[in-house]
Amino acid sequence: MTFSPQLIPEIEQEVNKLIDVGFICEVKYPTWIANIVPVRKKNGQLHLCVDFRDLNDAYPKDDFLLPVTEVMIDTTTGHEAFFLYGLYCRI
Repeated sequence: MTFSPQLIPEIEQEVNKLIDVGFICEVKYPTWIANIVPVRKKNGQLHLCVDFRDLNDAYPKDDFLLPVTEVMIDTTTGHEAFFLYGLYCRI
């Protein structure tokens, strides 16, 4: 990703600050990259956002669909409790 030359020192400073506090770390997985997007706040500070679209595309998809909430609610009508994925829930 290419950034404006004026932003590079500020981006490096913010990234180093996040590394120092242990919020992020360097990885060696180029197919799992989540690019940063520098955004200038109203007060002039630089805020680093993350664009997860490339990461979402690289991540393997699940073989099953998540349950639909409306269907789950309809199927539990009239029952006192139900068991879902290892969770016991009282209605």
